[in-house]
Amino acid sequence: MSTDQLRIYERVWDVADFVIPPSENNAFFVLTNAVITPNQTRTVCPEDHTEMSDVICNTHARFVPPASNHNQQQGAECVRGRIPYYTSHGSETGRCVGHDRLKAKNDEIHVCEISGWCPVEQDNLLMHDEPLIPNTEFFTVLIKNAINFPRFDAEKYKRNNMPNGVCMFNPGQPETWTCPIFRLGDIVAMAQGIHLFSFV
Repeated sequence: MSTDQLRIYERVWDVADFVIPPSENNAFFVLTNAVITPNQTRTVCPEDHTEMSDVICNTHARFVPPASNHNQQQGAECVRGRIPYYTSHGSETGRCVGHDRLKAKNDEIHVCEISGWCPVEQDNLLMHDEPLIPNTEFFTVLIKNAINFPRFDAEKYKRNNMPNGVCMFNPGQPETWTCPIFRLGDIVAMAQGIHLFSFV
């Protein structure tokens, strides 16, 4: 990955960036890694043959009159409107064009062109075996609730979410078991899930 590509990840990550969506029913999602594809727009572009080798099209097919200001080849494997795989990034336009991934000298690989979000996302994790946002096991979650019984006496029966002040749940300390703030690492460990530090 080039230095320019790395720069788009150099930013201040705020709660709004890694809690997606900000509100869910009986669930929450915390981002630990991300792949950013800048300047994606709805247009046409080469499919990613590094993910699906079958999109490489016939480079020896006959030339057809160019549909725009550059020559294109008609590939025998490219069918207009077809979406060959559930992992495809869009429907094929029917044209066979030069690829745009990891080009080398004298590279003559041609692939089926697709209509979709372009350029196609490259699912290469920035830091390979480490998460982009480290130490997420130390992030905390506040389980907030507000219960009252207005039919009886709103003030008398109103429940305080933190009757003992601000405190954090600790599975090894029974006196904290009513605390509404939890570490993500504890939640995952108690659910017998994958430790958040190893999430990628």
